[in-house]
Amino acid sequence: MGKNRLLIVFTGVIIQLLLVSCTYDYFKDETNYQVYVPEVVDNKVSDCRVLVYDETGVLVGARYEAAPWNDPRMRAGLFSFRLPPGEYKVYCYTNTDSLSFADEQQLETSAFMLNNSSSGENHYVHPSDVLFQKFVPVIDHPGILRTDTVELEHYTGRVTVRFKNFPGDVSRIENVQLLAEGVSTV
Repeated sequence: MGKNRLLIVFTGVIIQLLLVSCTYDYFKDETNYQVYVPEVVDNKVSDCRVLVYDETGVLVGARYEAAPWNDPRMRAGLFSFRLPPGEYKVYCYTNTDSLSFADEQQLETSAFMLNNSSSGENHYVHPSDVLFQKFVPVIDHPGILRTDTVELEHYTGRVTVRFKNFPGDVSRIENVQLLAEGVSTV
């Protein structure tokens, strides 16, 4: 009788341990989405930034690394994420070391700006040749690895002029001219 009782208690303890171990998330760092950037492996870019936004435009993952690529995965060109099932917007930028990112937590308001130059007010550091690509991956299952390979293109930027306390009616503006000096095309 004593051996059976001991066996029952031992079996109960083992089952409880198994239940606890099965519910514990051992795979907290498991990757199910990665972006492969071959230009990192070939040392053709100075840095790389990958931003992942969910369907609502909230930043859910960000990776950034610059040469000499200290992280071994990123040195191999792999920027890894663990994402729950859903649709995402993924942005990959390279050569952004001369830019500052602002409010990247929300896709609708995120932007990057030129860094100020030390030569005076309203002078900015010349931007590097920014390359980028956008993906819209769908993660169907959290356990299946999905990899997107970047095919970088030159970034075509948008100039946004913001007026604070503008006294006029902006909807009545019909024509805007922008004078840009020292501009080149690639």
